[in-house]
Amino acid sequence: MLSFIKSLFGNKTKGSQPATVKSQRTESKAAPARAICPYCQTELAVRPQRKKKCPSCQKPIYIRTLPDTREKVLVTEDDAQRIDAEWESKGKRAQLLSSLEAFGISQSEFLNRKELLSKKYGREASDRDVAWGLYNERINREAKSGAPDFHTLQMLYYTMALFLDEEGKDSFSTLVEAKKCELRALEKNFGAKRKVKILTAKEQSCPECQKLEGKIFTIDEALRSMPLPCKECTNPGYTDDDDKGFCRCMYVSY
Repeated sequence: MLSFIKSLFGNKTKGSQPATVKSQRTESKAAPARAICPYCQTELAVRPQRKKKCPSCQKPIYIRTLPDTREKVLVTEDDAQRIDAEWESKGKRAQLLSSLEAFGISQSEFLNRKELLSKKYGREASDRDVAWGLYNERINREAKSGAPDFHTLQMLYYTMALFLDEEGKDSFSTLVEAKKCELRALEKNFGAKRKVKILTAKEQSCPECQKLEGKIFTIDEALRSMPLPCKECTNPGYTDDDDKGFCRCMYVSY
């Protein structure tokens, strides 16, 4: 029995320590990484914790965390800008994937499509081009179904309109489709004769949109005249371009 217990826990003597504890203490005493200027390769006496000039070459040293390894490194100004761009791209990818998942499009589907398109065109397909194609397919599939979900179609068109606006392209016709689907969803629930009221962002809306606040139409009338999106809207949206508005007004059942 004694030999069996020793085989499980080891033959310990007083003052002995497990090998894992010894290794951890050895690692904790390891010398910290040397701090080297990324410009002149001079070793720094103290590792900087924020932007600092090198005492030798007087150039600014930046501290950045690498997106892939999460390692903090000392870099040049150019490298800092490159790493910042990588983080921005990573954030946009995560936001894009979250948007796709909201419409039932998985990350694996996105990555597979990106690989196929990249092979087809002989270059890496942009994330936005891949997403645009997947959104269009989702719209076509929903529109051709026997009972289209107009709320889903509204949000798909609205998301695509945001894409266009962010790229500085004309998003008005896509917003029109989003508003048609918004009205169709209300019509499906309440009928074509149900009245709807326009809500704006009040003082945060542009002057032209503010004129529409509280106006009432039947759903049938709104579909015929399409007061939304406001054609004269000057809300800047993503582009800060007063000549290309992005209307944020909406309908509510009245």
